[in-house]
Amino acid sequence: MLKFVPIRLILIIFIIFQAYTFHELPWNADYTRESGGICEEYSSNFECLKGTGIKEVFIFDLIFDLPTLYFIWGITIFGFWFKGGNLIAKLERGSHLAKDAGELCAALGAIIVFTMPFNEAMLSKAFGIVFLGYFWGHLTGIILITITNYLKTREETIESVHSSI
Repeated sequence: MLKFVPIRLILIIFIIFQAYTFHELPWNADYTRESGGICEEYSSNFECLKGTGIKEVFIFDLIFDLPTLYFIWGITIFGFWFKGGNLIAKLERGSHLAKDAGELCAALGAIIVFTMPFNEAMLSKAFGIVFLGYFWGHLTGIILITITNYLKTREETIESVHSSI
């Protein structure tokens, strides 16, 4: 069993990376993806054959959005970090707050985008904004709860050693 939190966090991020970049064949990574625009004709495997305004972008440009990170991490840090108190309890509450901040970000993004004039390209952008909020909120929550679980396990191990003496 792995004991250290950084290794576990790296493995969690690696699993997410694999899910996001690898497709049909194992170890066949795609680092670019079509984004935006309107596709008028699809192939049988859902590749766009003909369309307008579609551009090829680096996949990490689609997922790393600084305003989303700023919004979610800012609300999470300001909402759960206080000077005193139990670190484990703070991180646990922070995990729940990060998920709530992600949902708030998604809701706010949906309100902003869906009140604009409607078109198909804007609809694609709206779902990107909404799900980015959910993604970063949940990923932040997972990271915080992983650290919390590590600290709880370490604390329980120390207590069991002291009680056996």
